[in-house]
Amino acid sequence: GSARSLDRGLTQTQSKLKGSAATFGNIGRTLGTVFAATAAVGIIKFGADAVAAFEDSQQALLELQVAMRNSPAMIGATTKAFEEQASALQLLTGFQDEEIIRADAVLTRFQLTQQQIEAAIPTVLDFARTMGIDVPSAATKVGKALLGNARALKDVGIDYTRTGDSATDFADILRLLDSRVGGAAEAFGQTFPGGLAIAKVKMDEVKEALGAKLVPVLSKFYALVQRLIPVLGL
Repeated sequence: GSARSLDRGLTQTQSKLKGSAATFGNIGRTLGTVFAATAAVGIIKFGADAVAAFEDSQQALLELQVAMRNSPAMIGATTKAFEEQASALQLLTGFQDEEIIRADAVLTRFQLTQQQIEAAIPTVLDFARTMGIDVPSAATKVGKALLGNARALKDVGIDYTRTGDSATDFADILRLLDSRVGGAAEAFGQTFPGGLAIAKVKMDEVKEALGAKLVPVLSKFYALVQRLIPVLGL
């Protein structure tokens, strides 16, 4: 009798263990499906963000190109130097290169030369960081001030009497601006929040590079779908 009872007990225990194993197996498969779905969603979102980042960079560049075409002071100039400067400054300041390129476009509309804009952009970034405003808005304020606009000069806290020589005025006003805000952007880049901003800049560069690869593929896929729609009667 004791032997039969022991056998029944072992059989029941084995059945329970098999049931538990099946349950855990189902849970494992469910969790695996959830993790796989979450990963897929994450990959899709990253891809969408990459395409958006690439499109934004192209839009900023287009804005600069249009501004340059409409500026007599930019005859013969290209966007290459602006792009290189923006790429370097974003890693020092945490400002996105798209913001800097858009600021270049703003200053171009003030009929400044390429050399003047390249000289002014670091001050624009310093002014933006000091005032807590976006870079294109800072470029608008600084651009007006650099042209000697009395109200604009007052807005940026500068008391200056124009000499009548535009090159001298530009150099003097830029120097006065630097004396007020110079170094603010790079100083922020050396702080912990600045380091995070620079890390985000680097991640966005990765996204842009991926987006540049994805856009042609998606364009071809879209073109294929467009050709298939009439064939499928959709």
